[in-house]
Amino acid sequence: MSCLFPHIEKWKADYGPVYVFSLVKMVIVCLCDFDIVRDFCQCRSTEFGRSAYLRNNRGILFGYDSLITSKGKSWALQRKVIAPKFFNDIARQGMVDMMVESAVSVLEKWESQMEEAGEVTSVRVDEDLKSLSAEMISKACFGSNHLIGNEIFSKMLVLQDLLSKQHAFVGLPGIAHDIRRIGKEVDQFVLKLTDDDYNAEKPSFLQALVNNFGPGWSAIVDDCKAIFFAGHETTASGATFALVLLAHHPEEILGNQAPNMDKLHKMKLLNMVNYEILRLYSPGPFLTRETSEEMKFGEFAIPKGVNIWIPISLLHQDPANWGNNAHEFHPERFANGISSACKLPNLFMPFGTGIRNCIVLSLLLSKFTFSLSPEYIHLLTYKLFFKPEHGVQLKMEKI
Repeated sequence: MSCLFPHIEKWKADYGPVYVFSLVKMVIVCLCDFDIVRDFCQCRSTEFGRSAYLRNNRGILFGYDSLITSKGKSWALQRKVIAPKFFNDIARQGMVDMMVESAVSVLEKWESQMEEAGEVTSVRVDEDLKSLSAEMISKACFGSNHLIGNEIFSKMLVLQDLLSKQHAFVGLPGIAHDIRRIGKEVDQFVLKLTDDDYNAEKPSFLQALVNNFGPGWSAIVDDCKAIFFAGHETTASGATFALVLLAHHPEEILGNQAPNMDKLHKMKLLNMVNYEILRLYSPGPFLTRETSEEMKFGEFAIPKGVNIWIPISLLHQDPANWGNNAHEFHPERFANGISSACKLPNLFMPFGTGIRNCIVLSLLLSKFTFSLSPEYIHLLTYKLFFKPEHGVQLKMEKI
């Protein structure tokens, strides 16, 4: 984080673990104090909500009233509808089977490349993992219409690139026009899919929303965009960074069997690796909230309407909480769960990828061993999420 946001760490050193700064008209309180962050995370959800900045400036990508950007009753209603789709055992097993099917296509592609190039070949893994992640999320969101979902995804990638180029508070005319145009195209695609999916026999995330709210409801568009984009980014970046680190620390995790729900629950080492990846390379560098009422933390009183930023990446690598090896890849720290991994487990706030990463990694590690290619350059960039600036080139050998 220090290489991409050096001012956050410098201001903490200069002004202490709680400080205030402003970006144009937005007042931001940055919380780095362990005790205050812990107390903040234990607050009632009614005391704060998603930042208006997130809705106003990123809503075209994450949705203006989605599970990511909404608050209060709207958030509670959407969570009630969405959670069963992803977290009951039947739904989860169905997603595992679907994701394995998608991941096998990547395995076959890499095996074909190895047959042509020889026993060891170099592969640009991040591009293939992006495509795989998009297909997995498309199938979960749009069911039988996942090919149209892929087209939506390609437009959302263009949106991401445009938003990362646009200054956060200055709407450059040309870029702003393109952002609005592509945003409307995405909305129209999703609305069309709600009509197509209303009577679909094969269940999907989109169908669950339509069945609860009816076709045309605006939050359907917002939630599809939010789950689709955020789910894709966390899966693709998590799996990519995992392969980079595992190229240095290869472990046999699953043998040569395809994963199912039962095996995933038993993969303790893989879960440890997943947690460590999320600690070192959390996709989003900040947890952002906006106070809905005045809040007090010790000697600090934060007025209503103030933005609160918690620098997750900074807290995740603070030696005071994680020990002297806080900057190192050491998944064994999670051997006894999150509660024993650090002094204050409440300060571990990964933007979860969970089961998707476990599926992808278990399949890849059951078929190949990886090592870093001489062409690989380790340099991060930030485009709404952390990414490798020059991609990830790995040498791959079949087991």
